[in-house]
Amino acid sequence: MVRRRTLLLAALVGAMILTAGCSGVLDSGPSVSNAQTQLTEYGPAIEFNYSVGDYSKVMLQRPDGEVVTEDTIEPNQSSSALLMGDPQPGTYKLIVQQGGETVTTKKVTFSGPNAHVRDVSANWSGSVLHGVSVTVENTGDLPFRVSNGTVSARDASINGSVYQWVSANTTETITIGAPYNALVIEKPGDVRGTVALRTSNGTLTGTFTKSFEGPNLKVVNTTSKWNGDTLTRVTATVRNTGDMGTTASAAVYRGEQSLASAGFGTRVPAGETVRYDISALGYIYQASSGGNVNLSLVVNSSAGFTTTSLSHSVAGADVTLQSVSPDWQGGKLQSLEFTATNKGDVTSDFTATVTVGGEEIGTPTYRIDGGTTTTFSYGNGLASGYGPLYTVTSGGEVDVTVSVSTPGATGTSEKTASATFSDVSGSITNADATFFSQANGDGSELSSLSFNVQNDGNLPITYDSIEIEMGGTTRSSSLYSARSVAGGSSAMETVSFTDGIVVSSGSHEVTIRLKNGGETVITDTVTVST
Repeated sequence: MVRRRTLLLAALVGAMILTAGCSGVLDSGPSVSNAQTQLTEYGPAIEFNYSVGDYSKVMLQRPDGEVVTEDTIEPNQSSSALLMGDPQPGTYKLIVQQGGETVTTKKVTFSGPNAHVRDVSANWSGSVLHGVSVTVENTGDLPFRVSNGTVSARDASINGSVYQWVSANTTETITIGAPYNALVIEKPGDVRGTVALRTSNGTLTGTFTKSFEGPNLKVVNTTSKWNGDTLTRVTATVRNTGDMGTTASAAVYRGEQSLASAGFGTRVPAGETVRYDISALGYIYQASSGGNVNLSLVVNSSAGFTTTSLSHSVAGADVTLQSVSPDWQGGKLQSLEFTATNKGDVTSDFTATVTVGGEEIGTPTYRIDGGTTTTFSYGNGLASGYGPLYTVTSGGEVDVTVSVSTPGATGTSEKTASATFSDVSGSITNADATFFSQANGDGSELSSLSFNVQNDGNLPITYDSIEIEMGGTTRSSSLYSARSVAGGSSAMETVSFTDGIVVSSGSHEVTIRLKNGGETVITDTVTVST
């Protein structure tokens, strides 16, 4: 026999209205009256009024004869309740005992619960079914318990655990579902769902319906980030204006070629907005020339393709010169720098033509990014060998001009920097001649001549031959390669002759001419002795 002591006395004191004439009942001995069912926080119970003159034991006997609950009732109280366990239709008996003897009994007969589903309300979020709310009515005289429920639609189902009592002659709403256990409808059309509630009095069923037209994706906004000629990122906002969710991805296309994509498998619920950030390693697209770039954004889902144009105008390369800075060291152009700006968006190669003193000395090629200003250099043994770019041979103004042309652009850009140089200035010093006496004793023959070339100016003295004149006779000597004496410097030269000049003994003046390309650079006269 199952026996449980309840704790309901305090909660239920005053819950029942005692009938008049209780004093008369007390006078006639123990009694039980007004027995009825009541749903408590511990489960179904039978409440009753009583009258006893001493502490008594009260028991509740089910229709099958088993005593399910017992308790002690006190003479200074007038109401109590006993838990019923699982209610059964039939006759319950309240038995009051004192000293082990039954002093009074009360029979209460119940027909049982009478449950039916009045309404089913589905909880949809787009095409996602999160659960249902079922309105259940009990027109019987006993409560029943709902233990769990199942919601089914399109061969899928979700289960929910429930523990809820429905009192006699009441209506309750029971919710089946869980936050993380949803049923997703993937295809449009009619949905006919069912719900099954398992109760202590059998299974209750209900139905619900809904119709879906399907997802409908729309691109509501796009933002493209261009750095000059380079597309680095595309941001797209996509809204599902349909009544069903779907999964979708977004990609940037150039013609039929996919350049970059994002969001594969991203779900777009009905009525909601999803943002796609599309990028690639390095960049999405780089234009090779100026003009209109026509790309497209394609959103692909189970509902099909949605395409939006991504157009952008790219300015072609246009290189202009800002300044030219030659590096003159004496009369030698060692290097130069020039600053150029690419006014266009496209990175481009360009050719610079370098002209000095009207002579074209080089046509180097460079590369410049779109929308940038960059300083380039030419010379220092990198672009023009190991010597100077240009050597000034005579005084006057020398122009250094750089002109650039950009493929695809019209015209050229040119900048000139001028420098003025004084004429070459130098002298011959410390001359020393070697003579051999003639065999017949009639004179001396010049064998060699050494002297110092002193550069007194800023321009280098450059020469490729030496010419001497003595006593009206001239001799020349060509050098293996041209020689140059920088401004403020000096150099020793020695000239030897196989066909010497014969002079008489004594002192003689010698005119020395340094020539370059047949032109006299400097000339001076010195005195030598035999």
